[in-house]
Amino acid sequence: MPLPDLLRAESTTYRRQIVGAFFGLLALLGVLLHRDYGVSWDEPTDHLNGLVNVKYIVGLVAPEKVAQEPTTQLIPPLQATATTTTELFSKFP
Repeated sequence: MPLPDLLRAESTTYRRQIVGAFFGLLALLGVLLHRDYGVSWDEPTDHLNGLVNVKYIVGLVAPEKVAQEPTTQLIPPLQATATTTTELFSKFP
């Protein structure tokens, strides 16, 4: 039976089998690969970026909360200083 004949509306049983096989293989692949899932190499950077953004927004809305939290001293500020920017771009010709 040619492929176009199999995909016609009359062959719903075959279509259901194909869809079931596809999702079954997808589920099997997920089960086999779940141990490989882990922390990506840039996740710590993304986490720090999120903390910097939260600190900046909270500093705009409620600066007293930022001042009360002792761990905010460990989070760098969002805005770079002029000297930092100058130092950064002076490295490039």
